[in-house]
Order: sequence, then C-alpha cells, then structure tokens
Amino acid sequence: MSTESRFKSVLRSDVFEGQVALVTGGGTGIGRCIAHELASLGAKVLVAGRRREPLDKVVAELAEAGHVGHAYELNIRE
Repeated sequence: MSTESRFKSVLRSDVFEGQVALVTGGGTGIGRCIAHELASLGAKVLVAGRRREPLDKVVAELAEAGHVGHAYELNIRE
C-alpha cells in the first residue's frame, strides 16, 4: 500500500510544490510522519538525525512513493 493511500491531508496536494523542507528527527516517529506528509504535498524533503540507518530507510520510502528525499546525519546540538 502506498503512503498516499494511507492518509488524506486537509491541505491542497501541491501546497509545498517547489519548496524544500528540513525535518530534524526525520528518521523515526513524528518526524518520519511529517517527512512523508510534506513530501506528499509536493516538498523536497531533507531528513536529518543522529543515526544514518533510519534516515536512509525514510528516503527509500519516499522514493518508493515517488517523492524526493535526502538524508543528512547530524546532531542539531553541535
């Protein structure tokens, strides 16, 4: 089942078209869900977090759904 078929947003499907969104903590939990939501609404998504493996998984999920995503391993405290 694709990500799009699991939820419907209250926002217009292209509301973030041409925008770039940075989601810190984007590899898991709420951050992961936000990354999927923003991508489904047209944003190119940069997911950032401390662990590379979950970030790469989210980028793969986004690509499978036909969206653009990039992973950046970083600690926002530094």
